[in-house]
Amino acid sequence: MVDPKATQREITELLEDIAPAGGFAVQRSAPAGALRIDVEGVGALDLPLSPRTVSRLRGVAKPSRYGLRDRTVFDLRVRNSWEIARRRIRIDQLRWNEVLIPLLDQIRAGLGLTEGVALKAELHSMLLYERGQFFTSHQDSEKADGMIGTLVVTLPSAFRGGEMTVEQHGEVMAFRGSRTALQLVAFYADCRHEVRPVTSGARVVLTYNLLTKGVAGTMPPRIEPRTLDALTAGLLRHFETPLTGRFGGEAAPPDRLVYLLDHELHRARTSMGPAQGRGRSARHGVADGGGTD
Repeated sequence: MVDPKATQREITELLEDIAPAGGFAVQRSAPAGALRIDVEGVGALDLPLSPRTVSRLRGVAKPSRYGLRDRTVFDLRVRNSWEIARRRIRIDQLRWNEVLIPLLDQIRAGLGLTEGVALKAELHSMLLYERGQFFTSHQDSEKADGMIGTLVVTLPSAFRGGEMTVEQHGEVMAFRGSRTALQLVAFYADCRHEVRPVTSGARVVLTYNLLTKGVAGTMPPRIEPRTLDALTAGLLRHFETPLTGRFGGEAAPPDRLVYLLDHELHRARTSMGPAQGRGRSARHGVADGGGTD
């Protein structure tokens, strides 16, 4: 006799073993000269950043806050950093776009998004982390329609510590800055991430909202033929095995199968829709039934 629960577990395990086409986080580098940036009250920034420039940036910054449900709060136990508002920042966008736009296409592919998707980076703020400052593990809120993730551009400077880690399903990726080059890290909005304490020097970053243009979708994963055959057999067993009704009614085969996806983005934020996602199941199961840094 076929055990429906065993069949569901088999299907779950097979689906969880299918790796997505892309990763949940991607890193790229760019030459420091690609970014010309001016901050109100400080002036043009020479890259790599000097301690004197960092001190002047701190002079026009404010303590960072963070989103907690429907509120914006200040708590140094959770987030300890300085923030410079977007309105104070001026970037030579024509020069920057020459490097940024091709990199965004590489990031799109690295995140497993289809070629019909174009990514747009919308500047959010500048953040400054000095010795002892940090941001505990958190998940970014979706700040704009079409937002699917966050892009962090670390400006070149001499600092230790301040490592940013990005996590999904127990897999952790760690990213550090560079003394001479721009470091770009992009990750999906549902990833938890943190900035570990800076131990010396200063970590200065630009944060961007990553938005999609066009019809968003992910590339299909590559599935081994034997995995596909096993999945097909499991699905046939599921839909051919009668289940006794909840209230003792006549046994009948199920008419549906539900697999809860992770990496789900809100319908108001992206054209992927609420039933689409990528990667493994966040709830680890199949069932039948009706901040920024």
